Amino acid sequence: MKTTCCLLAVIAGLITSAVASRAAPISAETEKAAVKAVLEEEKNAYLALDEARMAATWIQQPSSMKLFVYDGKEIPINGYAAIAARTRKDLEGERTLESASRSRFEFSNYRITLQGDSAWLTCNVRWEGVAAGSPATSMQSRVYVLQKENDRWKIALMAISQLTFEKKT
Repeated sequence: MKTTCCLLAVIAGLITSAVASRAAPISAETEKAAVKAVLEEEKNAYLALDEARMAATWIQQPSSMKLFVYDGKEIPINGYAAIAARTRKDLEGERTLESASRSRFEFSNYRITLQGDSAWLTCNVRWEGVAAGSPATSMQSRVYVLQKENDRWKIALMAISQLTFEKKT
């Protein structure tokens, strides 16, 4: 009986410790780093031409959206199925290029705001690559909205505004 009581006390202690450790608050800086890591992973997956890795960074729901704004035009891509189709098309285009001509991205000026299981951020991106068959560069302003899904941050919205565009000669 005494052994049973001791064993139950040990099990109860372990369960209490496990619950307490799961409930421990995560610092805002840790969460912001996790949000930024999602963007880095999405970018690195694009550069690696890895559609599955890119997909893992997105909320895969009809409510997800990718929005491009350039030359006075707004091009919304609504729902994850459409985002995946556009990603597939973009990656097919990248695969046709020599590796030296493929897209390159440099992210800067992150501003991240957290609120519960939502986060939004703004940043600037310098892009270099090929557009309409010619080398080009652009500066972009981006807005992202991320949500937690199964305790992992994922992209729900990516809005890209092209600030400048220049074809290289």
